[in-house]
Order: sequence, then structure tokens, then C-alpha cells
Amino acid sequence: MGLGLVTLLCSLLGFRLMWRNNWGKVVVVSTLIIFVVSLNFLGHLSLWRIVQEIYPGGTSIRAVCRVSLLLLIVFSFGVATFLDQMKSKWLAYILAVVMCSEQVAVTSSYDKKEYRERIDKIVALIPKDSDAFYYASLISKEEIETPYGCQLDAMWAQIRVNRPTLNGYSGNEPPGWPLSECLVKSSSAIDRLDRDLRKWLEKNHASDKNIALVIKRK
Repeated sequence: MGLGLVTLLCSLLGFRLMWRNNWGKVVVVSTLIIFVVSLNFLGHLSLWRIVQEIYPGGTSIRAVCRVSLLLLIVFSFGVATFLDQMKSKWLAYILAVVMCSEQVAVTSSYDKKEYRERIDKIVALIPKDSDAFYYASLISKEEIETPYGCQLDAMWAQIRVNRPTLNGYSGNEPPGWPLSECLVKSSSAIDRLDRDLRKWLEKNHASDKNIALVIKRK
């Protein structure tokens, strides 16, 4: 979670001021508890597992690291408290400008025209008489692609053709779902993927459906 050096320092000084009254102590202690509980020790130990076991619905919160979004609210309390207690309003304004500048960031982008053309090629491969489809991409052994990229491509293609896809990308998967790897590098891998697909359909009583295995070849 990147706040910026000045922003973090002002927030911590604000926490020190908040500690002078009871409600401030509640906020600071609660923040520390949330922070410690969400930590991961040695790669697999976390107090969050206790929360998952005790509280109903605790296991539904899988991306625990997103607690940082909640902590941003608390840090803003600290910043506001610190700036409010400053005697020099001009210095407060200068610090506010510096903290705002620290939040400026450049994110990645993509060419939507190029992406739409890629989805168009996938849509053209989907049989019009199919009930649903599963999409995979055949790449060479030297090529490197993100493993979830083809899953997202299939989901966009699904919107275009208005038919369900067995592809998906999430922090959780259906029990026994063997289709997480949609990048294949050989004909034998395609055959294995097709067998896994048919077995999964049969297991879930959907073998009578016309499910197309869509392969994009270079």
C-alpha cells in the first residue's frame, strides 16, 4: 500500500494526536488489530484463519490484502487530524499539496481497437450452433503469455456471442475444475484438454450439451 513518505508521516503524527482522547484510541487500536490480523507470517501463517473459522461468511473474503483499502480511510483520519491541529494554515496547505502529488501514479493501458480485433478473431471461431464453448490458445514453446489472458478473452467473446463459456477467472474455482490452464503448446495438450473437458461435462451431467472446444492457432 503506497501512501507516500510525507503522507505516511503526517498520518502517524495524526495518530499520536488522536491518542489523546478515547475515540482516537479506539480508532488507533482497531487499526492495529486489523493490520496485524491481516499479516501473513512465513508464507502461510496468519491470524486471519481464526476469523475465517469463527465469523460466518469469513471464508468468502479471499483477497485479505484488500484490507489496505479500509486502512486508507483510517490513515485519512490521521492526516486530517494532523493538518487540523497545525497552527500555520499555509504550511498545512503546502503539505496538502505535497501529499496530493504523492498520490499521482501512472497505470498501464492498452489499445482498445487492437483488443477488440483480437476478440473478433475468437468470435469468428465459435460455432454458431454451439450451446456454450471453452476457449484455449495454442502458443509455441518460446512464447510467454499471461495464464489468465485467454480466460479474459473468452469472457469478452462470451458477451459478444451471448452464449456461456466455461472459461473464467476468479480467486476461487469450481470443485474439480480441470480447465484453469487455457494456454496449450502442443497437439497432445489439446487432446488432453478435450478429454478433461468431456470428463468434467459428464461429471456435471452436461454431456448432452453441444459444448465447442475453440482453439486459436497462430
